[in-house]
Amino acid sequence: QNGAEVLAYLVEQLTEGERQVLTGHYYQQLSFVQLSEMMGVSKARVSQLHGQGLKRLRRLYEQVS
Repeated sequence: QNGAEVLAYLVEQLTEGERQVLTGHYYQQLSFVQLSEMMGVSKARVSQLHGQGLKRLRRLYEQVS
């Protein structure tokens, strides 16, 4: 498996909200404000989901590497 395949698999393991925030922010270059408007949640919630998602990705990566 290459790095992109591993990352895609790991992103699939995130919650829907975490996945939306991380893919929106890093792949679509959306700001937290834009994401909050799209998702119908506060900017603080987007920030929280971002942090949770990164933390979960790190833990999952450590398990598969």
